[in-house]
Amino acid sequence: MKTIGIIGYGDFGKLMAEQLQNKLIVRVYSRTSSNVPESVRATFEEVCACDYLVPTIPLGAYETILPDVAKRIKLGTVLIDICSVKVRAVELIKKHLPESPLVATHPLFGPQTIQNGLQDLTLVVCDDVSNTNSTDDVVDFANSQGLHVIKMSAEEHDRQMAQVHALTFFVARTLLNMNVSAVSLKTPSFEKLLSLIELERSHSQELFDTIQAGNPFASEVRQAFLAEAVKLATHLDTEDTL
Repeated sequence: MKTIGIIGYGDFGKLMAEQLQNKLIVRVYSRTSSNVPESVRATFEEVCACDYLVPTIPLGAYETILPDVAKRIKLGTVLIDICSVKVRAVELIKKHLPESPLVATHPLFGPQTIQNGLQDLTLVVCDDVSNTNSTDDVVDFANSQGLHVIKMSAEEHDRQMAQVHALTFFVARTLLNMNVSAVSLKTPSFEKLLSLIELERSHSQELFDTIQAGNPFASEVRQAFLAEAVKLATHLDTEDTL
């Protein structure tokens, strides 16, 4: 049976360990090792010696963690990147681990959206920056678990996710900071807005920062949104719309 090493035991690291422990030999390293079950707990060296290695760490930690991985990773170990942004993450991996086979992915799900299992959830695979043979193995495994695999370039991924993730999280975080909350009068659309706010409440600051600062196209989308919001507000404040 193949071994998979996971660095980090936050929300997604824990999710991966739970989903894979009956399918692969799972080893997990975390600096707060007391949170990791003994059945999967491992040293940093043991994790880096696995057949597959998955860093479940914020983009901001790549420059710190990847050099240490480079010193210990086993020859032939496939690095599976799951970062929410791909262009910058791949740049850093190729900088620090240029010889390691890489499969660049982005699971479009998390602990809040996996209650009913993996069936039909989406996994993006950026095959333009991934090792062909390793990518085929990962895609085959993902398909066997019921995941819906979409292949696209790292740049196209980030362009689309600037709207799907960056804009959505930006709006949700703004509403959260405004303390928009339930009131006695509700509509279905307002209920959806409240659900979006609650989902954002569960996201870490590290994830928010990765999506906003790590995506090279996020700023452009945010600025376009703000410009349209200002334009609309100005129209409403200066025109007789009734």
